[in-house]
Amino acid sequence: MTRLARALVAVIAAAACVAPPTTAVSSSPSASPSATQVTSATATGGAISSAKYGVLAGELATGGLRTFVVRESDGQVTATLSRELTPRAISPDGTRIAYFMAPAYDELWLADTADLDHPRRLLSISPRFTGGLVWSTDGNGILFTSHTRERVPGVESAPLEARLEGLHLDTDLRESFAERSEISLRPLLWAREQRVVAAVGGFGQKGPGDYLVVDRGAAKTSSLPDATRNDVTVAWPQASSDARWVSALVRYGTTRTVLRVWPSEDLGRAIDVEPAGRQIRSTLWRPGTSELAVDVDGTLEVWARDGTNRRQIADLAGNWLHAFRWDGTAIYAGREGGRPGIVDLIEIGTGRRVPLPAAIETVWGSVRLP
Repeated sequence: MTRLARALVAVIAAAACVAPPTTAVSSSPSASPSATQVTSATATGGAISSAKYGVLAGELATGGLRTFVVRESDGQVTATLSRELTPRAISPDGTRIAYFMAPAYDELWLADTADLDHPRRLLSISPRFTGGLVWSTDGNGILFTSHTRERVPGVESAPLEARLEGLHLDTDLRESFAERSEISLRPLLWAREQRVVAAVGGFGQKGPGDYLVVDRGAAKTSSLPDATRNDVTVAWPQASSDARWVSALVRYGTTRTVLRVWPSEDLGRAIDVEPAGRQIRSTLWRPGTSELAVDVDGTLEVWARDGTNRRQIADLAGNWLHAFRWDGTAIYAGREGGRPGIVDLIEIGTGRRVPLPAAIETVWGSVRLP
């Protein structure tokens, strides 16, 4: 793996594996609300899978990582792109994918998920390379970071400078929101109408140490104090689909994990949610809501953002959460054991589950099909 590839992995993989923030917290203690149980069962009634939705998937192939779309209902591949897209982001309407292409990671492309083989090149950030991208909530903008290839001596993952930028698709205007020195940045959200963007920065084995928000042109960087502790790791930084809320998992050693949630414009108003005596493995924001899917010791639950109104959906039975279906009614979970490539679709309302009728190595998200 090249030095650039290792640097990019340090920035992007930190997103889910070791990422964001902590803060001054007003604790929302969660020893309390216990989850209301929903009986889990294998699907026997109406169909859970739908021909209206597909899975954006990837698998290792000769020459790199192949990208394709698999229809939920029958496992048919509806579109294929034989190139490595890292990183990538699906548009809010589920019909387009924006991505930077390996190995240079310096050209932004846009493709229709129904026709991946005819992408459109949007711009080049050469000689820089990207640290990630997200769509604006209105689907008319793409927020991304550009990093210098020159590194901070002795710190391979830190560029000399990182810039947070946005491309307005309706006007082709490229806008620079903020610049930071000797730090990596990864974008989290862009609410174009509210003129709010946010990113996390400062990656390493323990995750980022800063939260950067630009609100109507005013940039503010907040330190994540817990991230400096030797026993703390910050992981899974992500924003809700409306860009109003941000969350991260803060792991204290191996015995305690806190879900930290804050309004996107103010890290200082964060609250902590912690299930007493149980460990949170991962979280995902539910599309179109302010709810989160939470994997608690192998049980899938759905919580309100403050940890209340908990519902127990299903026993994950060794599965790991991958992504929500575009409409938020079901979630994809990959099996750890057994035949590789099996992904279950779990219905949120009932807990029913079915395996997708195709072997899938990696799930990147959900798309809408024509």
